[in-house]
Amino acid sequence: MFSFRVIGGRSRCQNCQRSLGAFELIPLLSFVFQKGKCRSCGVRLSFQYPLVEALAGFIFVLVPMRLFALYLFASVEIIYLLSFLWILFFLTLLLISIIDFRHYIIPDSLNFFIAGLGAALILIKIYGDYGLVFHDSFLLGYSMFMSFVSGVLANHFVGVTVGAGLFGLIIYLTKGAGMGFGDLKLAAVLGIALGWPDVFFAIIFAFLIGGAVSIPLLFGGPSTLLGINKKTMKSALPFGPFLAFGTALLFFAGFEILELYFMAMGLL
Repeated sequence: MFSFRVIGGRSRCQNCQRSLGAFELIPLLSFVFQKGKCRSCGVRLSFQYPLVEALAGFIFVLVPMRLFALYLFASVEIIYLLSFLWILFFLTLLLISIIDFRHYIIPDSLNFFIAGLGAALILIKIYGDYGLVFHDSFLLGYSMFMSFVSGVLANHFVGVTVGAGLFGLIIYLTKGAGMGFGDLKLAAVLGIALGWPDVFFAIIFAFLIGGAVSIPLLFGGPSTLLGINKKTMKSALPFGPFLAFGTALLFFAGFEILELYFMAMGLL
């Protein structure tokens, strides 16, 4: 059973259990200067460590940049508040991805935290002034073609229903073999934060990315670099990281992806 003691306490080498010094805790640089090895026992470190550190750094930099680009006429205070909430949101998704990747579980406490962030974002949508007509969706104007409810609360209620419903249907049809209840709960709380139709496209992106990653893993691919064993058709693959990646893709490029799609289809 997963315990938060796994991610608590002093950072240490997973091989020799020596606590890491201050220099060894410097993100990215410590990995480079140590040539990817533990200074004590010399065991090679997984590439997961610098990857996670880099992703966390990108979250702090790119989330505010994206929000400032989207909400050009919003007040600076609103952007700062949104940046704070969305940074927490993506850091939580990053933590969920790590835990699900290693332990095949998504803690309920982290799902509840995302639900709380989603509730705060809903309140800002209701009472804040974004200065943008399509502030309810990261798909901007394209969301109008798929909207069938009015009002922020109704929109996010549909988001929760769609997120939970899609995964509930998969669990029912596969009798639990195709997806876990942790994934269902994560999809539901993503619906709280994203609303409709954003959560639907986040899930679509997640399945597309999952398929693109799963096929190389069946043949070994880059799996050894990230510390992943080669998979078979019957192997379990955590879906939390794909939901996180799909959500990030929606947040940072959802509008642009749809625009490229419609242009390729000759509809623009």
